[in-house]
Amino acid sequence: MYRLYIIFFLLVSICANSQSLDSGKLPLEKEFRKRLTPENKLKKMNVEDVVSIHIKQYKDSVFPNAEILRYKNLEYLVVSGFSYLGRKSELKPFEITIDTLGFKQLKSLKYLKIVSLNLKGISNHFSELTNLEHLELDLCNLSEVPKGLSNLRKLKEISFRLNNISEVGNEIIDLDSLEYLDLANNSFTIFPKEIALLKSINVINLSNAETTNEVPISKYSPFGVNINEIDYFNQVNELIEVLQNKSLSKIAIFVKTDLDKEDVKIRIGDKIQRNKLAIQTQ
Repeated sequence: MYRLYIIFFLLVSICANSQSLDSGKLPLEKEFRKRLTPENKLKKMNVEDVVSIHIKQYKDSVFPNAEILRYKNLEYLVVSGFSYLGRKSELKPFEITIDTLGFKQLKSLKYLKIVSLNLKGISNHFSELTNLEHLELDLCNLSEVPKGLSNLRKLKEISFRLNNISEVGNEIIDLDSLEYLDLANNSFTIFPKEIALLKSINVINLSNAETTNEVPISKYSPFGVNINEIDYFNQVNELIEVLQNKSLSKIAIFVKTDLDKEDVKIRIGDKIQRNKLAIQTQ
Protein backbone atom coordinates (compact mmCIF):
# COMPACT_ATOMS: atom_id res chain seq x y z
CA MET A 1 0.00 0.00 0.00
CA TYR A 2 1.49 3.30 -1.06
CA ARG A 3 1.19 6.46 0.95
CA LEU A 4 0.79 10.00 -0.27
CA TYR A 5 3.79 11.93 0.85
CA ILE A 6 1.97 15.21 1.35
CA ILE A 7 -1.24 16.72 0.14
CA PHE A 8 -1.90 20.35 -0.62
CA PHE A 9 -5.10 21.88 -1.99
CA LEU A 10 -4.83 25.34 -3.56
CA LEU A 11 -7.37 27.84 -4.80
CA VAL A 12 -5.68 29.76 -7.58
CA SER A 13 -2.35 28.24 -8.47
CA ILE A 14 -0.66 24.91 -7.94
CA CYS A 15 2.20 25.03 -5.45
CA ALA A 16 5.46 24.45 -7.31
CA ASN A 17 7.46 23.59 -4.22
CA SER A 18 5.52 21.82 -1.50
CA GLN A 19 8.51 21.77 0.81
CA SER A 20 8.38 25.53 1.31
CA LEU A 21 6.92 26.96 4.51
CA ASP A 22 6.10 30.25 2.78
CA SER A 23 2.38 30.12 2.04
CA GLY A 24 2.48 33.46 0.23
CA LYS A 25 0.91 36.72 1.23
CA LEU A 26 -2.71 36.37 2.22
CA PRO A 27 -4.99 39.38 1.69
CA LEU A 28 -5.03 40.37 5.36
CA GLU A 29 -1.27 40.00 5.66
CA LYS A 30 -0.85 42.46 2.80
CA GLU A 31 -3.12 44.89 4.63
CA PHE A 32 -1.11 44.43 7.84
CA ARG A 33 2.15 45.24 6.08
CA LYS A 34 0.59 48.21 4.36
CA ARG A 35 -0.61 49.73 7.64
CA LEU A 36 2.31 48.67 9.85
CA THR A 37 3.77 51.51 11.92
CA PRO A 38 7.61 51.48 11.57
CA GLU A 39 9.47 51.05 14.86
CA ASN A 40 11.29 54.38 14.48
CA LYS A 41 7.94 56.21 14.31
CA LEU A 42 6.04 54.24 16.91
CA LYS A 43 7.19 56.23 19.96
CA LYS A 44 6.41 59.54 18.30
CA MET A 45 2.82 58.66 17.44
CA ASN A 46 -0.28 59.11 19.54
CA VAL A 47 -1.14 55.63 20.85
CA GLU A 48 -4.75 56.17 19.75
CA ASP A 49 -3.60 56.42 16.13
CA VAL A 50 -1.63 53.15 16.05
CA VAL A 51 -3.60 50.31 14.47
CA SER A 52 -0.84 47.90 13.38
CA ILE A 53 2.31 46.79 15.23
CA HIS A 54 4.89 43.99 15.16
CA ILE A 55 6.56 43.09 18.46
CA LYS A 56 9.74 41.07 17.99
CA GLN A 57 11.59 38.86 20.47
CA TYR A 58 8.71 38.85 22.96
CA LYS A 59 10.24 38.16 26.39
CA ASP A 60 7.38 38.63 28.83
CA SER A 61 5.84 35.61 30.54
CA VAL A 62 2.37 37.17 30.27
CA PHE A 63 0.32 37.87 27.15
CA PRO A 64 -0.75 40.50 26.30
CA ASN A 65 1.82 42.66 28.07
CA ALA A 66 1.61 46.34 29.01
CA GLU A 67 3.26 47.43 25.77
CA ILE A 68 0.51 45.85 23.67
CA LEU A 69 -2.29 47.15 25.89
CA ARG A 70 -1.09 50.74 25.43
CA TYR A 71 -2.61 50.68 21.95
CA LYS A 72 -6.39 50.76 22.42
CA ASN A 73 -7.31 50.69 18.73
CA LEU A 74 -5.13 47.85 17.47
CA GLU A 75 -6.49 46.02 14.45
CA TYR A 76 -3.35 44.20 13.33
CA LEU A 77 -0.96 42.56 15.82
CA VAL A 78 2.05 40.37 15.13
CA VAL A 79 4.11 38.95 17.99
CA SER A 80 7.20 36.80 17.47
CA GLY A 81 9.24 35.08 20.13
CA PHE A 82 12.49 33.18 19.83
CA SER A 83 14.07 32.93 16.41
CA TYR A 84 14.40 29.46 14.97
CA LEU A 85 15.64 30.29 11.49
CA GLY A 86 19.33 30.38 10.79
CA ARG A 87 20.63 30.58 14.35
CA LYS A 88 20.06 29.29 17.84
CA SER A 89 17.90 31.53 19.97
CA GLU A 90 18.94 32.89 23.34
CA LEU A 91 15.33 32.87 24.51
CA LYS A 92 13.95 29.91 26.40
CA PRO A 93 10.51 28.71 25.30
CA PHE A 94 8.84 29.28 28.69
CA GLU A 95 5.08 28.80 28.79
CA ILE A 96 3.12 32.02 28.42
CA THR A 97 0.46 32.92 31.00
CA ILE A 98 -2.64 34.55 29.53
CA ASP A 99 -3.93 37.75 31.11
CA THR A 100 -7.68 37.12 30.68
CA LEU A 101 -8.72 40.73 31.31
CA GLY A 102 -5.99 42.01 29.04
CA PHE A 103 -6.98 39.58 26.30
CA LYS A 104 -10.53 40.98 26.36
CA GLN A 105 -9.12 44.44 25.61
CA LEU A 106 -8.00 43.24 22.17
CA LYS A 107 -11.55 43.18 20.80
CA SER A 108 -10.68 45.51 17.92
CA LEU A 109 -8.24 43.02 16.41
CA LYS A 110 -8.87 41.85 12.87
CA TYR A 111 -5.49 40.18 12.43
CA LEU A 112 -3.56 38.28 15.10
CA LYS A 113 -0.33 36.46 14.32
CA ILE A 114 1.79 34.85 17.04
CA VAL A 115 4.88 32.90 16.06
CA SER A 116 7.38 30.98 18.17
CA LEU A 117 5.83 31.37 21.62
CA ASN A 118 4.83 28.60 23.99
CA LEU A 119 1.05 29.10 24.08
CA LYS A 120 0.07 25.71 25.38
CA GLY A 121 -2.31 27.31 27.90
CA ILE A 122 -4.03 29.72 25.53
CA SER A 123 -6.85 27.37 24.60
CA ASN A 124 -9.92 29.12 26.07
CA HIS A 125 -9.31 32.79 25.38
CA PHE A 126 -10.48 33.53 21.84
CA SER A 127 -14.24 33.85 22.12
CA GLU A 128 -13.97 37.58 22.94
CA LEU A 129 -12.13 38.48 19.71
CA THR A 130 -15.30 38.67 17.63
CA ASN A 131 -13.81 40.99 14.97
CA LEU A 132 -10.95 38.62 14.19
CA GLU A 133 -10.58 37.68 10.51
CA HIS A 134 -7.08 36.16 10.55
CA LEU A 135 -5.62 33.94 13.29
CA GLU A 136 -2.11 32.56 12.98
CA LEU A 137 -0.48 30.58 15.80
CA ASP A 138 2.56 28.91 14.25
CA LEU A 139 5.17 27.01 16.24
CA CYS A 140 3.32 27.69 19.50
CA ASN A 141 3.32 24.21 21.09
CA LEU A 142 -0.44 23.78 20.68
CA SER A 143 -1.75 20.27 21.36
CA GLU A 144 -5.32 21.09 20.27
CA VAL A 145 -7.32 23.61 18.29
CA PRO A 146 -8.03 26.55 20.63
CA LYS A 147 -11.55 26.62 22.03
CA GLY A 148 -13.89 29.54 21.42
CA LEU A 149 -13.18 29.83 17.69
CA SER A 150 -16.75 28.98 16.77
CA ASN A 151 -17.78 32.39 18.18
CA LEU A 152 -15.58 34.19 15.65
CA ARG A 153 -18.06 34.44 12.80
CA LYS A 154 -15.82 36.77 10.73
CA LEU A 155 -12.79 34.47 10.78
CA LYS A 156 -11.55 33.81 7.23
CA GLU A 157 -7.96 32.63 7.64
CA ILE A 158 -6.43 30.17 10.11
CA SER A 159 -2.85 28.94 10.31
CA PHE A 160 -1.75 26.53 13.04
CA ARG A 161 1.47 25.29 11.44
CA LEU A 162 4.21 23.45 13.29
CA ASN A 163 2.21 22.41 16.33
CA ASN A 164 1.07 19.10 17.84
CA ILE A 165 -2.60 19.09 16.79
CA SER A 166 -4.16 15.73 15.90
CA GLU A 167 -7.86 16.59 15.58
CA VAL A 168 -9.74 19.43 13.88
CA GLY A 169 -12.82 19.31 16.10
CA ASN A 170 -16.03 21.29 15.82
CA GLU A 171 -14.56 24.69 16.61
CA ILE A 172 -13.25 25.08 13.05
CA ILE A 173 -16.03 23.20 11.27
CA ASP A 174 -18.64 25.67 12.52
CA LEU A 175 -16.90 28.60 10.82
CA ASP A 176 -19.00 29.30 7.74
CA SER A 177 -16.76 32.17 6.61
CA LEU A 178 -13.46 30.23 6.76
CA GLU A 179 -11.60 30.34 3.44
CA TYR A 180 -8.04 29.34 4.36
CA LEU A 181 -6.93 26.54 6.71
CA ASP A 182 -3.24 25.69 7.16
CA LEU A 183 -2.43 22.70 9.40
CA ALA A 184 0.97 21.82 7.97
CA ASN A 185 3.35 19.88 10.22
CA ASN A 186 1.09 18.73 13.02
CA SER A 187 0.32 15.25 14.38
CA PHE A 188 -2.56 14.03 12.25
CA THR A 189 -2.61 10.28 11.68
CA ILE A 190 -6.23 10.14 10.48
CA PHE A 191 -7.54 12.31 7.68
CA PRO A 192 -9.78 14.99 9.23
CA LYS A 193 -12.85 14.27 7.11
CA GLU A 194 -14.78 17.00 8.96
CA ILE A 195 -13.12 19.62 6.73
CA ALA A 196 -15.43 18.48 3.92
CA LEU A 197 -18.15 20.38 5.80
CA LEU A 198 -16.42 23.76 5.46
CA LYS A 199 -18.73 25.80 3.26
CA SER A 200 -16.44 28.58 2.04
CA ILE A 201 -13.03 26.90 2.10
CA ASN A 202 -10.60 27.78 -0.71
CA VAL A 203 -7.31 26.46 0.66
CA ILE A 204 -6.55 23.44 2.84
CA ASN A 205 -2.95 22.60 3.68
CA LEU A 206 -2.04 19.31 5.38
CA SER A 207 1.47 19.14 4.02
CA ASN A 208 4.80 18.54 5.73
CA ALA A 209 7.96 20.59 5.33
CA GLU A 210 11.44 19.78 6.50
CA THR A 211 13.10 23.05 5.55
CA THR A 212 12.29 26.68 5.06
CA ASN A 213 14.67 28.86 3.05
CA GLU A 214 17.01 25.84 3.02
CA VAL A 215 17.24 25.82 6.84
CA PRO A 216 16.26 22.59 8.68
CA ILE A 217 13.45 23.76 10.94
CA SER A 218 13.85 20.75 13.24
CA LYS A 219 17.33 21.97 14.17
CA TYR A 220 16.08 25.28 15.53
CA SER A 221 12.69 24.37 16.95
CA PRO A 222 12.70 23.87 20.74
CA PHE A 223 9.40 21.98 20.51
CA GLY A 224 10.47 19.61 17.75
CA VAL A 225 8.77 19.38 14.38
CA ASN A 226 5.84 17.05 13.88
CA ILE A 227 4.78 15.25 10.73
CA ASN A 228 1.23 14.64 9.53
CA GLU A 229 1.34 10.87 8.96
CA ILE A 230 -1.93 10.20 7.17
CA ASP A 231 -2.41 7.10 5.04
CA TYR A 232 -4.71 8.69 2.49
CA PHE A 233 -5.15 5.47 0.53
CA ASN A 234 -6.83 3.86 3.51
CA GLN A 235 -9.29 6.77 3.61
CA VAL A 236 -10.00 7.27 -0.06
CA ASN A 237 -13.73 7.92 0.34
CA GLU A 238 -13.15 10.64 2.93
CA LEU A 239 -10.45 12.18 0.77
CA ILE A 240 -12.69 12.25 -2.30
CA GLU A 241 -15.47 13.85 -0.29
CA VAL A 242 -13.17 16.76 0.55
CA LEU A 243 -11.76 17.02 -2.97
CA GLN A 244 -15.27 17.35 -4.34
CA ASN A 245 -15.88 20.50 -2.31
CA LYS A 246 -16.98 23.06 -4.90
CA SER A 247 -15.05 25.86 -3.18
CA LEU A 248 -11.75 24.27 -4.23
CA SER A 249 -11.00 25.33 -7.78
CA LYS A 250 -7.48 23.83 -7.92
CA ILE A 251 -6.21 20.68 -6.26
CA ALA A 252 -2.56 19.63 -6.11
CA ILE A 253 -1.54 16.25 -4.70
CA PHE A 254 2.14 15.51 -4.18
CA VAL A 255 3.34 11.90 -4.01
CA LYS A 256 6.66 10.14 -3.64
CA THR A 257 6.93 8.07 -6.82
CA ASP A 258 5.47 7.68 -10.31
CA LEU A 259 3.91 4.44 -9.11
CA ASP A 260 2.05 6.36 -6.41
CA LYS A 261 1.01 8.88 -9.04
CA GLU A 262 -0.63 6.20 -11.17
CA ASP A 263 -2.29 4.73 -8.10
CA VAL A 264 -3.83 8.10 -7.22
CA LYS A 265 -5.15 8.49 -10.77
CA ILE A 266 -6.82 5.10 -10.59
CA ARG A 267 -8.34 5.68 -7.17
CA ILE A 268 -9.59 9.25 -7.44
CA GLY A 269 -8.81 10.57 -10.92
CA ASP A 270 -12.27 9.93 -12.37
CA LYS A 271 -13.99 11.37 -9.28
CA ILE A 272 -12.57 14.88 -9.75
CA GLN A 273 -12.84 17.24 -12.71
CA ARG A 274 -9.67 16.86 -14.75
CA ASN A 275 -9.11 20.60 -15.05
CA LYS A 276 -9.07 20.89 -11.24
CA LEU A 277 -6.64 18.09 -10.38
CA ALA A 278 -2.85 17.97 -10.69
CA ILE A 279 -0.77 15.06 -9.35
CA GLN A 280 2.94 15.68 -8.98
CA THR A 281 5.93 13.68 -7.75
CA GLN A 282 8.62 15.06 -5.46
